[in-house]
Amino acid sequence: MLAEQDPVGNAEVIYDEICGRGYTGGRGILQEFMRPFREMSKQKVTGRFETPPGKQAQVDWGSFRKPQPKKVQGFVITLGWSRAGYLDFEDSQALPIFLACHEHAFHCVSSSAAGAGLAAASWPD
Repeated sequence: MLAEQDPVGNAEVIYDEICGRGYTGGRGILQEFMRPFREMSKQKVTGRFETPPGKQAQVDWGSFRKPQPKKVQGFVITLGWSRAGYLDFEDSQALPIFLACHEHAFHCVSSSAAGAGLAAASWPD
């Protein structure tokens, strides 16, 4: 019941935590204090961000260590519409490798039904 009334934080949990740190006030005053923050959180609702096929993808790099001391770079791309993904490991994050990873991802994903829109919209003939 409290979780439904308190989307910002569970007042009972916060009450227990601050009592453990010496708080001697009551629950009601804590809930009254938290009320404006709950109202602010209701105003910050964000709608789901949707994109049509072929219009958006997210890309990221990450460093990984092999069993040997050498690091490898992981290239990850996730299509916005279908959530189809592609992962590649390289030795460097240099621009030519970065662009080649995109090209490999586009060709790989465009061969699947999930990525057909990406290839049609983003990859020139």
